[in-house]
Amino acid sequence: QPMPLPIWRTAVLEAGLGLMLKTYRAGWELRDACPQLRRTMPLDAAGVIGLQALFISISLWQGALLEYLISWIVVERTTGALLQLRGLIEHWGLVQPKDSAVLEQLYCSRTIKVGPWWNGVLGGLPYHAAHHAYPSVPSALLPQLTEEIERTLSRHQYPPLPASSSYWQAIRELR
Repeated sequence: QPMPLPIWRTAVLEAGLGLMLKTYRAGWELRDACPQLRRTMPLDAAGVIGLQALFISISLWQGALLEYLISWIVVERTTGALLQLRGLIEHWGLVQPKDSAVLEQLYCSRTIKVGPWWNGVLGGLPYHAAHHAYPSVPSALLPQLTEEIERTLSRHQYPPLPASSSYWQAIRELR
């Protein structure tokens, strides 16, 4: 079954710019609950603008503005699309209220069962449910924590965590 258009629009069309705008919008909405956002958001924006201005200035000085812009678009499109897709794989269709904040975090994320090398490359994020519920746990320990969480949920007669055996399977399961 093909994925609905919003998934592909989000992953491919919005890509990195969409991800940045969503993050900024979320920060804007949380600025009253998290006062340090009022200070860090303008600093982040100034840093992004300042760094891009520096890169554009160097590109102009080197006579390579077109090359810089093309490379920026390619990198932004490619990495942005991959990051968006990974985020969609880990969360698409899973957000729902639960009895506790920990249960909400556990069930709003899809765990992707991967080997230790791939888990390390992705910083533990394939074990996303455990990462959300217990963000201070080191990424190398997230697979074991996930197993313990699954045993605990089973003992208390909760359904298993949303999970897929690979990113490819997760993509096929998105609805």
